[in-house]
Amino acid sequence: MFVEEKYDVDVESLKSNMLNKASVVLIESGACVMSLLQRFDTNFMLQPKDTTEIERLWQAAFYCTGTADNLTATSSPFQGVIRMGPQSSSSVRAATKVSGWDDDVRRKAWQRLCAPTLLRFLDQRSYMFSGEKTISAIDIFVGMPLFWLDEKKGWLADVPDLESYYRSHISASPAFREAIGDAPGGFE
Repeated sequence: MFVEEKYDVDVESLKSNMLNKASVVLIESGACVMSLLQRFDTNFMLQPKDTTEIERLWQAAFYCTGTADNLTATSSPFQGVIRMGPQSSSSVRAATKVSGWDDDVRRKAWQRLCAPTLLRFLDQRSYMFSGEKTISAIDIFVGMPLFWLDEKKGWLADVPDLESYYRSHISASPAFREAIGDAPGGFE
């Protein structure tokens, strides 16, 4: 596994350690990733040490998991309370269209609001590319909504700078390809 080879990690020990020491059950994806970074990235391979950089990471994490993710979500609280068949995408589309949150509105939100914000996050990665570091925690958070925007909607091409970044830096990563292999539209 890429992570084991690159960072000399004993994954089985890591899993056991996580299960035995978890004092809080985390359910939000950003909180899960931030907790893992706090506990296990003690050499600061992915996360920054500087307070300002940490705050930028938090901003990117919360924005990507709480805002940008909703552009392609099918499991939001809104979608959880509407009458849906067994995860019927047509009933989700119909309900979101009635509410005024259809794909046209989502795409405008992507182009006008989310894409410029994600570009700003990437521009602020002052701790990137120092020494051996080739990916940061911000890249992980920004990379997931870009993956879904590309795979589910095909909207990544709307913003050539983000599409280029995604293709060269995120989707080309062996670790990302391995992690996303099971996802719908993944690399297998």
